[in-house]
Amino acid sequence: MPRCPAALVLATVVTLGPLRAQEAEVAIRDVTVISGTGAPALAAATVLIQGRRIIAVGPATAVEIPAGALVIDGRGKFLIPGLIDTHVHIASSVGKPAMDVELALELAHGVTGMRDASAVGHERGLVELRTQIDSGKVLGPRLYVSGSGTPQNVPRHQASGLEDLVRHLAAIGVDGIKLRNLTAAQADTVIAAARAAGLPSFGHTYSQADSAWDFTLRAIDRGATGVMHVAGIGPATRSEPREVTATGWQRSWLATYLQWTDATEGEEERLLKALLDHGVWLEPTFTADAFTLYDEWYRGRAETRFIWWTTYDSARAGHPVFQGSDLALARRGFTRMQRFVRRFQKLGGTVLAGSDMFPWPGAGIHEELRLLVLAGLSPMAALQAATRNAARTLGWEKKTGTIVAGLEADLVLLDADPLQEITNTTKIWKVVRAGRVLDRETLDSLITRSAVRRSP
Repeated sequence: MPRCPAALVLATVVTLGPLRAQEAEVAIRDVTVISGTGAPALAAATVLIQGRRIIAVGPATAVEIPAGALVIDGRGKFLIPGLIDTHVHIASSVGKPAMDVELALELAHGVTGMRDASAVGHERGLVELRTQIDSGKVLGPRLYVSGSGTPQNVPRHQASGLEDLVRHLAAIGVDGIKLRNLTAAQADTVIAAARAAGLPSFGHTYSQADSAWDFTLRAIDRGATGVMHVAGIGPATRSEPREVTATGWQRSWLATYLQWTDATEGEEERLLKALLDHGVWLEPTFTADAFTLYDEWYRGRAETRFIWWTTYDSARAGHPVFQGSDLALARRGFTRMQRFVRRFQKLGGTVLAGSDMFPWPGAGIHEELRLLVLAGLSPMAALQAATRNAARTLGWEKKTGTIVAGLEADLVLLDADPLQEITNTTKIWKVVRAGRVLDRETLDSLITRSAVRRSP
């Protein structure tokens, strides 16, 4: 596959400017720090930043602010780690104006890290973009690149098969391998090849050829490190007889919810045990399901303006429209999914916050946090799904994910307490990305620029 030139990547993000830390030290004074470590919030604290890194966190009375430092008055504000969206799709925008839009919207909504969940042949371009971001030449969220371990990606990389594809992707420099569009037997091959290459494998554990129940348990046993989309792993091994009106692809989509509707307690327990015993993380992507099942939650919302590539109704056209008893059954399945995720987290399972860029790019991570709390997680647990848990899973725990001295300064300053109400994560006053402070005016300008660059 031809290499994506650095100039092509840079051309898409030049309006954001390079990622350079403030020249002076930065002190955020008298702020309430929610570190993401699980420790109680620390009121009247000061966080001192030097270059890209946090060098001190503590009570304001104990942290000395150097002369000449840029001082940000944090009274009445709340400081959280920068958010990490573990499921975005930006690969197809490499080398296009849309990349500028997507990076701008993510930063403007407090996303300082993200995992591209499926590079679909654009792995080289994304690795190059990751390098440009890490070096400070591009201002954007920290990037994790998932190589697509799919049959469709084999010819794109002129590989001889799935095992050879994984070797190609490892040589390119991807961070992990995404399981997608595979049979259970094919997944065995990809998981083994990824392990041989020293890479984690994760993703979809369902297919048309195998039951989600069997596929998921098998993938976990073979060594998959994580599962995406809780809707796809419904544990029911059979479906109760019933009449449904959905047909074609919409009927198949409905079946993913019916697997949860019909699951027995024993099946749910076995799936929980498999995930927990093997230390497998779970990324529910509730946003994609809620967008499908609860149109009334999203129609008319102000965030719809971030759907730049189409109208709201056009975006909905790609999702089924369930009605009557079909919709009631699907929603019962969603309720069961929520209960499962709540139980998984309470038992010590690692939950990640991935939006799948639904319902809106950038803003979607905040909706995923709301849905996690709606499922029964505490605001702290939901916040950790997008900070500490995400950083650990992506191998970034020594770089970001918590507010601890020595880590890079990826931070979000809020006007209200997210531990009292999780939707307060949307009340962003400032964002700090690797020591660079982006104030509200700058964040608003990023949104404005993205509106100008949107595709018709």
